[in-house]
Amino acid sequence: MKNLFRITFIPWKAVNGFTTKSIFLKKMVTFNIDENLLIASKIKGKTGAFPDTYGMPAENLADLLNEYKLKLDPEPK
Repeated sequence: MKNLFRITFIPWKAVNGFTTKSIFLKKMVTFNIDENLLIASKIKGKTGAFPDTYGMPAENLADLLNEYKLKLDPEPK
C-alpha cells in the first residue's frame, strides 16, 4: 500500500479478511492482519484500510478481495 510518501508491504497471507467500515463520511474497505505475523514485522496496527475503492462500491471491492483470497488460501485462519 502506498500512502503519501510511505509504502507499506503487507503479505497476502497476513490478511485475515476484508470488510467495510464508514470512516467519517466515506465508506472504506478495511482488513485485519494476523497478530502472529505482526510480531516479526514493523507494522504497528492490527487493522488497515485501503485509501480508495478504485471506482467500485466498498462492499463490492471487499467481496471481490475475499473471493480472491479464498481461491488463493482456502484454509481459513
